[in-house]
Amino acid sequence: MKVEKILKVQQSDIHKKLKENNNKRRSRRGKEEDFSFSDIEKLMRHDCYRRINGAINRGKVMMKWI
Repeated sequence: MKVEKILKVQQSDIHKKLKENNNKRRSRRGKEEDFSFSDIEKLMRHDCYRRINGAINRGKVMMKWI
């Protein structure tokens, strides 16, 4: 038996809350964020990005101890 069926029979209020939370999470999946070119450029200026073989890749960030 699935956990969902057990919850639905024994604790219907908790089952409804879980279903609502799951639906909220699913509704956000398809939305894409709109970044302008300058926003992307600012993000790429961070020191963790390196140019490797002509492409910009995110590499490991080394901690610098002072």
